[in-house]
Amino acid sequence: MTTPTSAKRSERVPGFQPLAPFGNWRKRLWIPALRGANLQRAGERWLPGPYVMRHTFATWALDAGIDIYDLARLMGTSVQVIDRTYGHLAKGQAERARERLNRRPSISAAEAADEAGR
Repeated sequence: MTTPTSAKRSERVPGFQPLAPFGNWRKRLWIPALRGANLQRAGERWLPGPYVMRHTFATWALDAGIDIYDLARLMGTSVQVIDRTYGHLAKGQAERARERLNRRPSISAAEAADEAGR
């Protein structure tokens, strides 16, 4: 006997018990989490969704100077996706990297020649 794929998983898989009903995940978990983080106040109608929060995290991380490679690893995505979506925010990172490289101690021409001769 085959079960139609449109049936609920609990009907298709014997013994399957979901951890929690997914239908009210937003009410049970997301809204209380937003209120606990003081991101949603009583009486406000607009609630940031998970995608908005993910986008905000990426934007703030890049503004704070997080490397694009580290951000991709933290978010579980590729560097290409981060660059395509948030690349315009990471423009200052190249300038900061140049500044760090220019701050390195410089050596004189004599010291460079001495190093090359070794």
